Amino acid sequence: MYTETKNDLLTPVTEIYQQNLVQYKRKKETTEDVPIFNSIRSTACRRRSSVLPPIPKTLEDIVIPDNLKFLENGDPFLIFDNAVPNPLIILCFPEALIALSKCFYWLADRTFRSAPQKFVQSYSIHGRTEWGIHPFIHIAMSGHKQEQYELLFQDLFDYAKKNDIKLQPISIMLDFEQAASNAFLSTFKQSSVLYYHFHYCRSIWCKIQKLG
Repeated sequence: MYTETKNDLLTPVTEIYQQNLVQYKRKKETTEDVPIFNSIRSTACRRRSSVLPPIPKTLEDIVIPDNLKFLENGDPFLIFDNAVPNPLIILCFPEALIALSKCFYWLADRTFRSAPQKFVQSYSIHGRTEWGIHPFIHIAMSGHKQEQYELLFQDLFDYAKKNDIKLQPISIMLDFEQAASNAFLSTFKQSSVLYYHFHYCRSIWCKIQKLG
């Protein structure tokens, strides 16, 4: 198992453990003498870390290796990697961008808890298709100022144009973040911005609590 954690970097350590557990049980018909995962977690993670690049201590230290910039078929996956003072990483493969270009109604959302280390937030852009709403663009952002959102939307627009892909959303749905709204409209001037009902209700409730 330890060898697999070093050789198969794309499979989570927990999944490798489960696969080995199943194989062992089929062979021995018991798992009584197999250590529980928590007892080997640290060793397995150290083995994997030994063949991985060191964890960056600052945003300036982040260097994405070439093998992670492309898909297995050679298509680009990293479409933008901006350096400091506004680090911004945009991930999207060609088919996803083409699919987004066919969507006239976009949605965007952000989360702070699952943001990569050293980044402030994870941002995602979704498109509404006839089969539902699907995520197409994933972004790691170092902040949430208007200039950073402008960089995001403009670079996305420029990259699509460079690859003969026309992005023409009629509208985008956002939370009540003025910086993102202004930035989107500065790039997609013919579009409109809508807002999530959930965030609207939450804003009203927060105001009510503030006023007592």
